[in-house]
Amino acid sequence: MLIDAFVNWYTNGKESFDPDGKYASRGKVHTEWLNELLNHPYYSKLPPKSTGREQFGIEYAEKLWKEADDKRISELDRISTITELTVQTLARSLRYHVETDHIESIYISGGGWNNRHLIVNLEKQLSNHVTVHSTQELGMNMDAKEAIVFALLGYLGFNKKPNNLPAATGAEKQVVMGKISW
Repeated sequence: MLIDAFVNWYTNGKESFDPDGKYASRGKVHTEWLNELLNHPYYSKLPPKSTGREQFGIEYAEKLWKEADDKRISELDRISTITELTVQTLARSLRYHVETDHIESIYISGGGWNNRHLIVNLEKQLSNHVTVHSTQELGMNMDAKEAIVFALLGYLGFNKKPNNLPAATGAEKQVVMGKISW
């Protein structure tokens, strides 16, 4: 979300993501700012944890963009730094699961896979731990993950089977989420 917002602002709305990581690769990571960003309390929380737009959405992106303005960080360096933030926080979380759950391969879906700069740097961070692949290799369209998950959640709920995962969200127990309205 942060990378997309920064690219959108950099391109004046012409692009909504960083295709192939072309903008991140043209900038330089601002190490001091990156280290400040890595101190966000969420990143040090141990799993299970979950977050999204409520914590790292547009308001947070706007705050960081202004912070970078105040620090006189160039726009390309902002994109590079935010991309590296994504790489490092993702790698940190993945390493935890790789070590705890003995994972050998990770499959990535969604737009992030199309950001080669992000993927190459993530692979470097994880090189001694796992191999990184696209879900396309499994026959799963990278852009269909949410549709597939919601179909599965609906199927489970319709059949009165638990459709939450306490290990991922921190919920106290398994439950059937959602409501069937006939």
